[in-house]
Amino acid sequence: MGSGLKYIYLISFLLISAILIASSEKAFANLESGQKLNEQTYWQLFEKGNIDSLLYIDSLLQIDYKKEKDTVSFLSLYHSTCNYLIYHQGFSSLTLHLANYIDYSIKYNDLKNLASAYYLTATFFDFGDMNKDLAVQYYFKALEISKDRNDHEQIIIILSRLGMMYQTDDSQLSEKYLKQAIELAKQKGFETHLLKAYLILAETYRKNLIHYDTCQYYNLKAYQKAKEIGNDIFVANTYEQKALDMIAFAYRDSVLTYFNKALELYLKQNDVHHIKQCYNNLGEYYEAIHKPTIALKYFKQIQQLGNSNYKDLYKIASVEHRLGLFEDASRHFILYEKLKKQKQEKIDARKYTSLELKFILENVENENELLLLSKEERAKAEIKRQKIIRNFLIVISLFSLLILFLLNRNFQNKKRADKILRDADANKLRFLANISHEIRTPLTILVSPLQRLASEKEKAINKEHLSLMFKSANKLQKFVNQLLDLSSDSVKEKSVEKKIQDFGDLFSITIAMFQSQAKDKQINFIVESNPGKLIFSFDYEKMEAILTNLLDNAFKFTPSGGTILVAYSKQNDDLILKVKDSGIGIPKKEQSEIFKRFYQSEKNTNGHFDGVGIGLSLVKEYVSLHDGSIEVNSNEGNGSEFIVQIPIKEQNEEAIKERIELFPNTTGQNQDVNSKSKKIKQQCILIVEDNKDLRDYISFLFNEQYKILQTSNGKDGIKTALSENPDIIISDVMMPGINGFELTHKIKSKLATSHIPVLLLTAKNQGKDKIEGFESGADDYIVKPFNEKELILKVANIIQTRHKQKEVFKKKITVIPREVEFNSLDEQFILKISEIIEKNLSNAEFTVEQLCENMSMSRRSLYRKLKSLTDMNPSSFIRTYRLKKASQLISSKKVSVSEAAFQTGFENLSYFSKCFKEEFNKLPSEYS
Repeated sequence: MGSGLKYIYLISFLLISAILIASSEKAFANLESGQKLNEQTYWQLFEKGNIDSLLYIDSLLQIDYKKEKDTVSFLSLYHSTCNYLIYHQGFSSLTLHLANYIDYSIKYNDLKNLASAYYLTATFFDFGDMNKDLAVQYYFKALEISKDRNDHEQIIIILSRLGMMYQTDDSQLSEKYLKQAIELAKQKGFETHLLKAYLILAETYRKNLIHYDTCQYYNLKAYQKAKEIGNDIFVANTYEQKALDMIAFAYRDSVLTYFNKALELYLKQNDVHHIKQCYNNLGEYYEAIHKPTIALKYFKQIQQLGNSNYKDLYKIASVEHRLGLFEDASRHFILYEKLKKQKQEKIDARKYTSLELKFILENVENENELLLLSKEERAKAEIKRQKIIRNFLIVISLFSLLILFLLNRNFQNKKRADKILRDADANKLRFLANISHEIRTPLTILVSPLQRLASEKEKAINKEHLSLMFKSANKLQKFVNQLLDLSSDSVKEKSVEKKIQDFGDLFSITIAMFQSQAKDKQINFIVESNPGKLIFSFDYEKMEAILTNLLDNAFKFTPSGGTILVAYSKQNDDLILKVKDSGIGIPKKEQSEIFKRFYQSEKNTNGHFDGVGIGLSLVKEYVSLHDGSIEVNSNEGNGSEFIVQIPIKEQNEEAIKERIELFPNTTGQNQDVNSKSKKIKQQCILIVEDNKDLRDYISFLFNEQYKILQTSNGKDGIKTALSENPDIIISDVMMPGINGFELTHKIKSKLATSHIPVLLLTAKNQGKDKIEGFESGADDYIVKPFNEKELILKVANIIQTRHKQKEVFKKKITVIPREVEFNSLDEQFILKISEIIEKNLSNAEFTVEQLCENMSMSRRSLYRKLKSLTDMNPSSFIRTYRLKKASQLISSKKVSVSEAAFQTGFENLSYFSKCFKEEFNKLPSEYS
């Protein structure tokens, strides 16, 4: 198959070549008919033609010039064609042209062209560090001839190239050559070359981090010279160099200003090469300051300009990967690999050309030297030439062997990749089978007792069966939740809901769940906790999952009669959690794999089903989310020990006081704990219902998740709302005294309670009744008899919506507050506060007490109202208002940063900068 494709490709290549040759012959038929070729035809092809067309014209021009014995035009033609081939990477033809250029220059004794030929040869070897030693050798040959001819311009060019070549390897040598070029350019008045030398020298200082001031001195010299000769591209070069200098020496205040100045001039001149270069520098700068979204924009602009190289695509793919744009990243990475391969092929071709050119040039120079040698010396030279040919053949042979080795390695890599894919498919099938097993077991325990209960209608319900069903349902739910966690692209992208809690309570509750299992399996279950209480901030559910999964693993792989130890303690500022068992242990070779997602042991030494391989993966990721670490110590057959270490971040006194003020009935020591779990009840529901049974039933539905307040009539409901400030009110409509519609109207018309959402319950199902409810200000309406799930979801959605509205309001505060969707009373409240702060904006002594006085509200009332609407306390609100006002002033560019700070009530500039950075993730000097 592969061989057939090769022949097809070969035939296609020959056909295409024939078509191209035929086209060329037709295009130049008039030239072959005897008409003299002229330079205009050649230069037209030089600007727009392809390599083959230009070489065809070149060959005809050579014949013509030889006939006329026009050696000047003949050598000038070689110079132009060699330049073209180097620039367009026409390596297959370059070798012969450079060799002939040198050969004819020597034979015609044209030292000017010989110097140019040596310079072009040096440039070829210099490009991409192909052969630095040969590049230096030919630069010096060109330099020696240029000095003999007093060709000062050529001398300056060569010295500048030498300075550029030694920029990173030998900065002192680079400086020496560049200063020689600068001195000579000054003496002879070569302004453009002087400007270029200044730029290269400034770049040398930057790349070697030598003397920022000296670097800036030469860059300024280049800028002044560029302005003097009126070249905008060189002016832009100096701006760009200035920005790069500031990055290199960590002076970043005005980096973007100089990059943008440079970019503006490049765009004005439509200089695509420099535009791409500037976009690349901007992208790398934003990537360095951790702003990947902006960096990606500039990297993509390079791609839009066309002819992107593989390095540009790699940068795009890398940034897209970090931003989670995996599909785009994959597409760009595939294209990157393709272009990289093409680039490598060109490099390989260039390396081959450099080897070939090296030997051919040696032959050319040796052959010219033979003209001056005796017969004996010629014989020696011939032997030397044969050795060179022999060495050349050896190099070619080694090169061929290298190619064969690389092809074989590529084949072996492909075989390994195929095996990995086959193994992955097998793992997927095993994973699906194990999932089926995990789900089937608890489903069986659920279905079988249900069938028994269904067949025993007259008998009492078996509580043991119900308990067993509950445990199985709970296990199934946890397993499905873990699968859902793993379905996201990365668990690390999930948020951590940390709260101040007692880890000792969590530990005790979780341990209790495993006591019966230890008794059933006759396992010695040892529990140690020192200290008994350990209060710090952590995510309850994720910490519970860490402990539960570690214990599940221990019980799963510990046989009857074994021992399991679970303990926790505080060491320095860390929580140390240990789970140790006397089970089957983990082989050394697998200990580095067990935390990988879906990993399972190849050998089930315990003789039973061993899960689907997600528990320990979640444990490691949840530990990482708490900035902790986990390690395992185990020997096969001797049990395992897992040690979790999590740093404890203590809360300051102010944070604890704020928590007590917000939640006076829920402290770290007084939390609602049921038989299975503990929840911190942050949201509060007020239930207003005159029917006690229904009121108790609704309380039962929400008791585990929320703090519950109850009243039996509308009058008491209003009083309770004013005093307790609940998160939501669930009220019946038909009640004695004040009914649900009147209660809603009074709640929504009072400033202290207007923000509280109201959900009405009623037996009335008429459209006009619903309209009356909504007109009174109700947020939602549900008809009796209601579906309990619908009620629970509606309450959760209303609370979630209010939370989102808080977030929206915080973002838009002081900018366009009327766009926020709150009722008019709440909007007037916020607008009034904003007006008061605006009047006292420059008053650094303006306090929360003064704000309360102006609002005619107590500190507690203002705090609760503002917290309910914006999730900010009064002092945070004032600071946020000041900062956003300051940002508007800075953006207007009419005032300085310090003036903006003082005008918005900040007397301490460093404190202003700190607050500004926390609010906008930028320093004031970077904000625009």
